[in-house]
Amino acid sequence: MFLKKLLFIWCVVFSLSVQGNQLTNETTIKFLESWTTTSGDLYVKTNESSVANPASCSNSSVYVLPKNAPEITQSMLLASIHANSTLKLTIYGGGCYYNRPQIVAVKIIN
Repeated sequence: MFLKKLLFIWCVVFSLSVQGNQLTNETTIKFLESWTTTSGDLYVKTNESSVANPASCSNSSVYVLPKNAPEITQSMLLASIHANSTLKLTIYGGGCYYNRPQIVAVKIIN
């Protein structure tokens, strides 16, 4: 019985770690795009050769910042593209947003 409980706890811990958020490498933004079909979501293309995709989203060509994201996050993305700043993005590991990797945080490096 003890081994079953230990195995269960191990499985729970492992599944949570697999679904964790992922921090991108240092990158810059190539373009930002707002699509009217998704009511104000912001699509973000970076200079990365491969997009961080911890949730294994089916469309991983760009990141998406949902329209309900905090205004400060939106502002940081806009400021970083205008200043050509290097940044790191935190990508949500618990699911996709319109089948794309979802940005949950922004860190401007310079």
